[in-house]
Amino acid sequence: MTKPNFLIIYPDTLGTRAVGCYGNPVVKTPNIDKLAATGVKFTSCTSQNPVCRPSRMSLLTGKYVSGHGLLDNGTGHYPADQLTLPQFLGKQGYHRAYFGKTHSVNRNDWDEIFDLYPDYNHYLQSRNISVKYPEQPPLETICHGYSDIPSKDWATNVLGNIGENYIRERQPEKQPFLLMMSFEAPHGPVTYPRDELKIYDPAEIELPKAPENALDSKPYERKLYMQARGKLAKNDDSLKFALSMYYSMVTLMDRNVGKLLTALDESGQRDNTVIIFLSDHGDFMGNYNCVGKGMSLDEALIHVPLIINCPANYQPREVDSLVESIDVFPTLAELSGNEPPAGLQGESLVPLASGAAKAEREYAFSEEFYGQGPFLFSVRNREYKYILSSTGNEELYHLPPDPWEWHSLINSPEHQEVLNELRQAMMLWRFRAVDRTHQRKVNYIDYLLKGEYDKLPAYLGGPISAKDQLPQ
Repeated sequence: MTKPNFLIIYPDTLGTRAVGCYGNPVVKTPNIDKLAATGVKFTSCTSQNPVCRPSRMSLLTGKYVSGHGLLDNGTGHYPADQLTLPQFLGKQGYHRAYFGKTHSVNRNDWDEIFDLYPDYNHYLQSRNISVKYPEQPPLETICHGYSDIPSKDWATNVLGNIGENYIRERQPEKQPFLLMMSFEAPHGPVTYPRDELKIYDPAEIELPKAPENALDSKPYERKLYMQARGKLAKNDDSLKFALSMYYSMVTLMDRNVGKLLTALDESGQRDNTVIIFLSDHGDFMGNYNCVGKGMSLDEALIHVPLIINCPANYQPREVDSLVESIDVFPTLAELSGNEPPAGLQGESLVPLASGAAKAEREYAFSEEFYGQGPFLFSVRNREYKYILSSTGNEELYHLPPDPWEWHSLINSPEHQEVLNELRQAMMLWRFRAVDRTHQRKVNYIDYLLKGEYDKLPAYLGGPISAKDQLPQ
């Protein structure tokens, strides 16, 4: 049986609220919408972290952040002792290519790589473009503004061209491929090519309008952070301009998704390619006058799109089961014809994608270790979400009527039962989130339970050897 190709399309900072097929009435994403319409669209996918590097490591290892140990953007290099998806598929004969924002992925895991920051800047220099990417403030507003890089040389378009060429040049009958297209758009600073026609009128943008006292129900440190971040936008017009630029970058990224799909169709590889579309995390998108991310596990940041598209194998359907980003690794392992390796904490999505099963996990989890701020953990079921801070503060939200999480129910007498349920679920998850891949070679607990004391070392009460004898 021919192994399928895998194309992972992985934009940065794209929550469900910025995608047309997930309900945004303004933003234009026709190619992503087509993937959803002809594929399996998961409506309840939770990212394991609202920050780039930890989330990406969870995708590549199939483990929670507490499992793989890369806690924050500023935390060293990827742990060398973790088995990653490209390592696993490389052993199955896959050619592995990574184009875009790497955030220090291990180059040894990939056969071909275009690392956005160094390689794209070299590209700009070769084109005699005296702009360094990413462009830094001051921009028009809140790290959003126009770029002097021509559209044809703009990072998102260059990445799309590289990915398109890679697909057209592959010879799938000789070697299947894993292609990861890591578009940085629409991550900030959001700089849109000045020579591109502006797509969105700021007047079209509707801002979420939090109740005046909504922050009063947040833990004190979260309230201070959101208030400070919200002051970066001078007024609603400034915020609407920022979101119009953000939406423009989403649409520009979507155009390049179209390049990849066309290349698959025209090269005859569409039927044997499984496309995974998802994002590492989302954006505040104007909530509390904020854009970006930080010190928050709001759904705006951790509810991400996930689409599995391979019309030759999967009928179009919408799945509302709770799923997580860590499910991608075991899914691709199964689709490659292999057992998922030991130690993965995600679950294969193949039964849900094929319609063979409706069973789902009861809870989805996320965690954040952002800078010097308090640690945050969240757990949600189909309706409710609980957040615990390392400061001991708690939040509880009923998501269907309160999708922006403006009304914490933590002190509501009517919600104590569901609160206790989610507290217990989180406590048990903290035990399971530990990486158990690396087990001790000798299990002394078994020896103790079996009474095999002669196998124990002296410091655990075993027989005293000659070298352990105390001097007389």
